[in-house]
Amino acid sequence: MRQGSFSYYGIAYLVILQVFLIIFGFHAVLSSPRTAIALGVFGLGGVAFLMAGLNIEIGDHTFRSFAALGYFATAVSFVGLTVLGEVWESPTNIYPDFLLIGMLFLGGVMLVRIGVDIATGGEQIVTVESRNSG
Repeated sequence: MRQGSFSYYGIAYLVILQVFLIIFGFHAVLSSPRTAIALGVFGLGGVAFLMAGLNIEIGDHTFRSFAALGYFATAVSFVGLTVLGEVWESPTNIYPDFLLIGMLFLGGVMLVRIGVDIATGGEQIVTVESRNSG
């Protein structure tokens, strides 16, 4: 994966967020705290991916830090808050949703693992070619 491709992820995230807000409006988003938090974290992931793709560095944080933050934010916004919502909404009736919860949890763990791999500079799962490398 090329470093610049993270910008495409970031742009796509921010466009999806804007379309969601245009279709449903701010009122619908702010009526549910869980939805507002999920969309806020999703937007944070988009900004982090955009910063990684544009090679913006802040202090010791390189593009790898921002790409990892993008993956973590995606895991939290989609997976964590969806699973939390399923359990919170109906704690006694989650048995029919075990497969969904299990799949979402597994997806979240995979996203976090990819983020850790990128952040630590490992190339076990994803190989990221920096713009600075030949």
